[in-house]
Amino acid sequence: LGILVFYHVEDVRSKAENQTALKALVATKQAQLNAWFVDEIEDANLIVHEKRFINIIEAYMKGEGDSSPVLDMLHQTKKEHMYADLILLDTLGNHHLSTNPALAFNDSIDKIYYAKARMTDSSMVSELYRSTIDSRVYIDVIAAIKNLMGDNMGGIVFKISPERTLVPILSDWEIEGGRFHFSLAWNDRQDSWLIYSPHTDRPDTGSCWVPLTTAQRALITNDDHFHISQIQHVPWLLLVELDDTQRTNNLRSFLHLMLFIAAILVLLCFLAVYFIIHFRQGKNIYAYLEQGAELVSLKQR
Repeated sequence: LGILVFYHVEDVRSKAENQTALKALVATKQAQLNAWFVDEIEDANLIVHEKRFINIIEAYMKGEGDSSPVLDMLHQTKKEHMYADLILLDTLGNHHLSTNPALAFNDSIDKIYYAKARMTDSSMVSELYRSTIDSRVYIDVIAAIKNLMGDNMGGIVFKISPERTLVPILSDWEIEGGRFHFSLAWNDRQDSWLIYSPHTDRPDTGSCWVPLTTAQRALITNDDHFHISQIQHVPWLLLVELDDTQRTNNLRSFLHLMLFIAAILVLLCFLAVYFIIHFRQGKNIYAYLEQGAELVSLKQR
């Protein structure tokens, strides 16, 4: 009974420590993700509002020169910020120029966000998507370009490969007896829940988002091994899963060891009592035999 009580107390203590670590990690990762998206949006806003950038784009759009100055500027910006590609859009949101023509323009997504960026005068972050060209996952930041008078001159797509920046934030985190897994969750326009996990990503699939079943959604919502929090500037949620299988296995192994030791001790005690009883019975029998021998000896006399 004492062993079972100790096991229960240790299990409760360990779970409480893991929940504390879970809350701390959620706050840390949420802050990192928020900072990442803010940095990307602010970088895009600064670029499209830079006077030299506006002047070069405006001169090109007016037909005053060829595309060389524009492409040189875009390549320089791409190198400085480590973008996968920069795509210049016309006023209708159509592809006009790009630094990497081999990458497909994600017009079905980027046109929608370009229209929003033009209305809000701020950069917009697209959804994560898989390219049909190289099967890699990308995320776009789309900004509208306006001249100094506020006239619309088109837009620009900053194509980002999240492998070197966003993915490391979502890397697993190990603690004693457990591991935390980080994913992005998205309740899309069809009201179906989707999950993006870069470490279980399958490039052979058409989308980087994996749909959740009703049972999986119920598990995430009701199980204290999962925690969901909102990420700013995007419609996604940070999903944190605590995998404490190792902790549970360690506790169960400890319980089994203690029960085994207890069983051995009980067996030893049983044997000890058995031998003590039989030793005493043996002494009594020996004394009885001696008494019987003395009586026989007296009768013979």
